[in-house]
Amino acid sequence: MNFPSVRLYTRKLWTCEGCIGESDVGLRDTQHHILICEAYADYRIGKDFSNDKDLVDYYREVLKHRTE
Repeated sequence: MNFPSVRLYTRKLWTCEGCIGESDVGLRDTQHHILICEAYADYRIGKDFSNDKDLVDYYREVLKHRTE
């Protein structure tokens, strides 16, 4: 939801890439959702989100996964 006007995201109804397949409609891809999304649960292991470094590291891992 950081880029709501991008056509690619609009066509997919801003759905989380981790939650859905190509034709499904899942949950909105918000920063909060990424923190609880089951698709990224392995990346949360050992992380403390009250620690800024852990939080940033987590988001980096998710973004890296999404671009591979």
